[in-house]
Amino acid sequence: MPDRKLDRVTTIFLRWISAIIIAVIGWALIEITSGYLSVLHCAGFVLKEGPVNWIINTFVMLSLLFVISIFIRTEWKADVVFLSLCFLWATVNDYVTALHGSPFSFADLRNIGTAINVLDGYRLGIDSFLALDILIFAAGLFYVLRFVRRRAQRPPFSVKATVLGLCVIIAGYYACFFMPQAIRPMQQTGSTIHTNGYPISLVDMTYNTFYRIHKPDNYDKDYVLALEASLEQDSAAETDTVKQKPDIILILNESFFDLRRTSYVQTDRDPFDAISDMKDVFTGWCVIPSIGGGTNQSEYELLTGNSLYLIPQDTPFNLLDMTGATSIVSVLERYGYHTTAMHPKTHINYQRGKQYAAMGFDKSYFINDFSNLYGIGDSTGASDASVYENLLRWYRADIQQEDVPQFVYCLTYQNHGGFGQRAAEYDTIHAIGDYDFADEFDEYLTGIDYSIQAFSSLIRELDKSDRPVIVCMMGDHCPYLINYNQISLEDRDLVVRSVPILWWSNADYTFDDFDTVSINYVSSILFSKIGFTDLSPMFRYQQSLISRAPVITTYGYYYNARGDKLPYGDDGPEASAVRDYFSLEYNNITRKATD
Repeated sequence: MPDRKLDRVTTIFLRWISAIIIAVIGWALIEITSGYLSVLHCAGFVLKEGPVNWIINTFVMLSLLFVISIFIRTEWKADVVFLSLCFLWATVNDYVTALHGSPFSFADLRNIGTAINVLDGYRLGIDSFLALDILIFAAGLFYVLRFVRRRAQRPPFSVKATVLGLCVIIAGYYACFFMPQAIRPMQQTGSTIHTNGYPISLVDMTYNTFYRIHKPDNYDKDYVLALEASLEQDSAAETDTVKQKPDIILILNESFFDLRRTSYVQTDRDPFDAISDMKDVFTGWCVIPSIGGGTNQSEYELLTGNSLYLIPQDTPFNLLDMTGATSIVSVLERYGYHTTAMHPKTHINYQRGKQYAAMGFDKSYFINDFSNLYGIGDSTGASDASVYENLLRWYRADIQQEDVPQFVYCLTYQNHGGFGQRAAEYDTIHAIGDYDFADEFDEYLTGIDYSIQAFSSLIRELDKSDRPVIVCMMGDHCPYLINYNQISLEDRDLVVRSVPILWWSNADYTFDDFDTVSINYVSSILFSKIGFTDLSPMFRYQQSLISRAPVITTYGYYYNARGDKLPYGDDGPEASAVRDYFSLEYNNITRKATD
């Protein structure tokens, strides 16, 4: 009898050891393809994650293996299914990372149509990460078939064992992620994927997919309603100081970024040197929500003035109904503007066709509406120059049809990627040094050069007009080529989110007030410069807040006028004003979400 009991303990022990080995193999499969620059890069970060993260990541994978085992009662078969699922997941991870610079989350399921429609810019195959995963997957299968299969098959789960196991899993997730003093509390995932590990971050991203609008701390609805009423009274009492209603062209330029700011990329020529030759161009920095991807995040903040700090989800157009939402469109249409949106890709990408119309744009143009699009050199696609040619054609036609002020929003696509696909002879700027993405850097830098040339040509054409015009162009995010973890700057979070912003006007407007502002303020800056005062409470509030807190981030900090980086929980007067802004935003979004 003692021997039988000992054998049973030994069997259970071996099964647990085997399950841990399988869980770790599964973790390795999906971690490798979650956006690292190389296998050594991945190994280095996993080592830095530390024992606590190792244990939690393994626990997440074990919980998945346990659930599979409930339905597949034979141990080795459950292991094979688990490893196959992890390998499939790793493959999806690899391709999703190639498409938009960040690994898979369940929010991406809403963007399957978008992914399919951007595949034409990539050459997907088996890269070094996927090749290594194939070897690991094969080794895992060999282990299961050679060693696990030889042992006695796992007996069917009893109801008691199943319930006990599920209780352990629920308690583990609560302790790790959800309790007040959780080990790894839920937060917005940004640079934490490599810091904590992909399984932990996947739990985080999944949580944020379903719990998407965060109520600000100390939110008081009565206080916010009183604040809104006060702001509306101020707007009603103040007379517009509008001298003229200029045409406004707002350009969100794909991956428009200065690589040199990262401190580890040097170039043989300044890709921005042509800006100094442009007349009446003001430059600065615009802080966007995310790193290496997330165009729809920047687009949402730019058009609505809302910060995504309250919405930790990477595609707000898939989350929110934009019908009648407060935005730059709603304000300008109140002032008699004709409004147009354009993007040289399909209307189904992030539901832009639906959401542009819902916001109130009078016209929206997508890929099938454009003509004579061409790429750079021997590449296909939609260069900024060819997009602006279409923009000018539509803009001039609208002026002829009705003599009202025009607002044009243009989202470009030229520098989206993938890079390294044009012939090197077309590169005009080159990275100096030994980089993991040398050819890709050269192609990307050349794209920036072409973007600035196209911008210069656009404003030269507009300068021929006798109509007052304002043009504002900024990037939507840094390119996915950025190695965030090689940046040694003290405030790298801000640097990698700071994209160039260019302002131009042929009228009497200047835009040198702020060196650095977050993208959610751009509309308010335009309203202030033109003299519009008939604004929603939130835009009205922004105009007083921007001088006190010019940068609002999505990662828990704001920057005051002195450039100090401060947490939102700070006791200072600026922090209190920022929290009021979030309360106004929350009231606006949730009211819209429930209307």
